Amino acid sequence: MGIQKIATGCEVRFRFAGHGSRSYRKTFPTKGECERFMHYAIAQL
Repeated sequence: MGIQKIATGCEVRFRFAGHGSRSYRKTFPTKGECERFMHYAIAQL
């Protein structure tokens, strides 16, 4: 799991079940929104 700062805001990239699972990547203006999205996506699965 990782949140990185980029020129347009922050980017979140993660795989919740290891190497064979689906990869998620999305860009948000703030780090807080990245964290909320990551927790939401994990809770849905």
